[in-house]
Amino acid sequence: MDDASVLQLIRGGESEQIERKEQFKNKKTEVCRAICAFANDFPRTGKPGIVVIGQHDKGHATGLPITDELLRELSDLRNNGLILPFPQISVRRVPLERRQAANLPFDARPVPSATIADLDLNRFRNEILPQLIAEDVLQENHRPVHQQLASLRLVSPGDFVPTATGLLLAGRDPQAHLPGSYSQFVRFDGAQLSDPIRSEHTVTGTLPDIMLEVEEIMRANIDTVIDFEGLPTEQRTPSVPFEALQQLYRNALLHRTYESSNAPVRVSWFDDRVEIHSPGGPFGQVTVDTIGQPGLTDYRNPTLAGALNRLGFVQRFGVGIQVSRDRLAQNGNPPLDLQASISAVAAIAGLKS
Repeated sequence: MDDASVLQLIRGGESEQIERKEQFKNKKTEVCRAICAFANDFPRTGKPGIVVIGQHDKGHATGLPITDELLRELSDLRNNGLILPFPQISVRRVPLERRQAANLPFDARPVPSATIADLDLNRFRNEILPQLIAEDVLQENHRPVHQQLASLRLVSPGDFVPTATGLLLAGRDPQAHLPGSYSQFVRFDGAQLSDPIRSEHTVTGTLPDIMLEVEEIMRANIDTVIDFEGLPTEQRTPSVPFEALQQLYRNALLHRTYESSNAPVRVSWFDDRVEIHSPGGPFGQVTVDTIGQPGLTDYRNPTLAGALNRLGFVQRFGVGIQVSRDRLAQNGNPPLDLQASISAVAAIAGLKS
């Protein structure tokens, strides 16, 4: 078999023609048994069998170094007396494109713990796909659902393992594979973390569901401020404009790290301010010193950003902070306070009293 045929089998999921082993060390007997079974055509396929060393059962490369010594040990299996009669085998090194996957941003990489069964395919077909792909294109496109998912980078091509973006948008239980992908809302009765808690919410699910639920919670906590001083009639304004909080919260979900932290995006509501904390510091060309500068933006999660844009959750890239600042100023709130470190970002909006 040529390399292309071998790669097609390796990437194609479970098959009676293929046996995968994560390593060779301590697995020599199991490898010999697999070779013997293929040599005797126990599966009755009438085709060659392949034993892959350095690959998980789900198809992901383990990163095992494929050294000349390993290749020599595998070749020696033909005539070392462990398999009789001597089988006909061919040993070769075949790249699995692990490097290419590693070069992708985390949100476009497959999540090894997940399978396509972890995605809600009905939700994908009925809610997500029609918003991401034009209707006329869908009518002409009769590709299977797993290929549609792959074309949108919601699963990896070939083995169809869900990516982080796929789980965040259409996962049945995203937090089972991305533990930090939830949000926490806490309303304090005071201005300190040590003050009593008035209400608390832990919100899980897909990113769109979390986003909408937390935004409704924030909307419900906005008070109305009545001002008489120096005015002919009373003036009613919100304690904080909802759109300012909405932009800051969506920014936090979009720009947080889903790879290196299991902490949630936290909304802490005090008597005098709202704090929105996002795991992961500034990314790319945005630094601790330059965060919040007009027109300066970068994307830790570009696949997720593109999908949320087409789903209508992000209208314009790179303007969320400026919109928040404008709305706070127009409402008479204190200026937005951005606090950034290499591991987290906090956006603090002061409340009117």
